[in-house]
Amino acid sequence: MHSMPYLIKNPAGTWCVQRKVQRGCSRSCTRPWGKKAAQAYLKKSLGTKDHREATRRAIHALADVDRILNRQRR
Repeated sequence: MHSMPYLIKNPAGTWCVQRKVQRGCSRSCTRPWGKKAAQAYLKKSLGTKDHREATRRAIHALADVDRILNRQRR
């Protein structure tokens, strides 16, 4: 099995993907309702508890997260 550091499991058991947000972009990725001013990771749920299905969905979810981060860098 390949190493996938971006694939994590949340406390409810659902698989998610995450990417680290660069310091310059962390201001634009803030949570307006949260206590923190900026977040270090951008996460997206994959909506499954099955690891095999999560690895399939991760490719498309990471593309979405990367698209968001690239939009914030501009």
